[in-house]
Order: sequence, then C-alpha cells, then structure tokens
Amino acid sequence: MTTISDQGDQMDHTKIIDMKKSLYFLFFFIFFYSCRSQEITQRHSDEILDIIFASGFSSDNIELIITKTSIVKLKLYSDRADGVTTLRVKLISDNKVLFVKTSTIERIFVLNHTEEIIIEVLVNNIKYVYRPIADKGRYIIVNLESGITFHQQVKEPFFD
Repeated sequence: MTTISDQGDQMDHTKIIDMKKSLYFLFFFIFFYSCRSQEITQRHSDEILDIIFASGFSSDNIELIITKTSIVKLKLYSDRADGVTTLRVKLISDNKVLFVKTSTIERIFVLNHTEEIIIEVLVNNIKYVYRPIADKGRYIIVNLESGITFHQQVKEPFFD
C-alpha cells in the first residue's frame, strides 16, 4: 500500500527525470547549432594565407606589401626567448574580396581577389618578392638570415 507521501515522492522523481531529459535535449540542440554556425562561417570566409614573421629580425625596418597594397610598416624584433616576432598577417577570402588581418594592427585591408597574390617584403629598403603557390599550403614563414627567406607549408608551424 502506498501512502500519499510516497505518491508525492514518485511524482517529484518523475519531474526530475523529465527535467533531466529536457536539459539533455537543450544541450544537444545548442551543441548542434553551434557546430552548424561554425561550418557556415568557415564556408563563407576562408583563410587563404597566414604569413608569420619568424626569426632573425633585430631592429629591422620592414614593410609588408600584398598585391600592391602596403599592409604593415614597422621596426621588427625577434623575441630573444623563442626567436619569433609578434607579427602575423592573415589573408581571408570572402567571395571576391581578400581581407587582411594583422596581429599588430586593428585595421582590415580589402584587396582585389582577381589579381595574383604577390607578397613583397622590404627589409631596410631591400625588396624581396614571393609568389605563393596554392598547393604548397597556407602558412608562409618569413625569416631573415643573410636575406629574407620564405618557406611555405601545409601544417601550422610550432615554435618552442
């Protein structure tokens, strides 16, 4: 024989189970929706190139020009601890326009996507030109040794 208080406990237990089911459904829906929104964002704006200024820079005046547009002009230093600079430039494509986002500047530059991408780096007024090859990857590492060297690769570089 069940008492009234036992029936109340069973109803409370049923309500708790129903709330748990509702919460699981809600979390699943939020997770699924957030994954879907990231997929849409990536589809409409793809990162084409990621230019990383790495090692060898010590108080060098540099200017980065992409497809005839001056992007960055500054004095560049490689970090003493890991040898890498803080300058990183990303080219992001959105349909027919290229946007340039840098790690040091809050501006976004708009480039003509129909033109060939040409990267020019002026170091202490000496010009170095690089034409990226799409099949070689999106990461371009720029080092200053006896001159500027460009290394293009598929995987994101890891610096110790």
